Amino acid sequence: MVVEVEGFFGVYLLFCTNPKYKGRIYIGFTVNPERRILQHNGGKQKGGAWKTSGRGPWDMVLIVHGFPSDIAALRFEWAWQHPHVSRRLTHVPRKTKKQSSFDFHLLVLYHMLRVAPWNRLPLTLRWLRQEYHRELPPLLQPPLHMPLAYGQVRAKPIAKTQGEGGAEAEGAVQLQSASQRCRALHCFHPGCSMTAHILCLAKLFLRNEPDHLIPVEGLCPRSAVMTQLRVCYKTQRGRFIH
Repeated sequence: MVVEVEGFFGVYLLFCTNPKYKGRIYIGFTVNPERRILQHNGGKQKGGAWKTSGRGPWDMVLIVHGFPSDIAALRFEWAWQHPHVSRRLTHVPRKTKKQSSFDFHLLVLYHMLRVAPWNRLPLTLRWLRQEYHRELPPLLQPPLHMPLAYGQVRAKPIAKTQGEGGAEAEGAVQLQSASQRCRALHCFHPGCSMTAHILCLAKLFLRNEPDHLIPVEGLCPRSAVMTQLRVCYKTQRGRFIH
């Protein structure tokens, strides 16, 4: 089964299966993973990177997606490629002689998902090739709002939609001067009729975390049950289905 994700920005890990270069890895950014792996295996003339050209075939092993923009994904890519230059990863131990590049960069990734600013993003860690899967160390589990997924993923074009009109449902959180393009979210708890604009709900969740810009979870204003903003968004759009 191939999962389709709207507004796709991802950072992936390639593994070289060429006997001459076997074990080499490559980290890159893409908005279309299916097209990108074809480019890498096709060489520079097909749009692949010069570091992977002529050294294939390559397997796209895993991908981290759910970034809010290409800039956010590119910053993640750079830090993953240069962990000992990034000031956010100074605590990550250096690669040992016995450690493969693949295992080392997996370790770096696990650390990255646990530190700011990435630990507050609605990211998904997706294994594209099951045979490469590694268990996450118990002490390096990602935050609860970051799911671990398996299987192929496909970038889905963002559909053009008209703004939502009409009055809000009873129990809605009001947002003054809300743009018509701001989608309404609904509480996923059974029996709760809460409806809110995403910006309004985010502002509400951040009241107890004034030092942060990205909300993760908070109390539903109607049911008073702890609610993850990511799950509300996923329920509405299907963007973060896993």
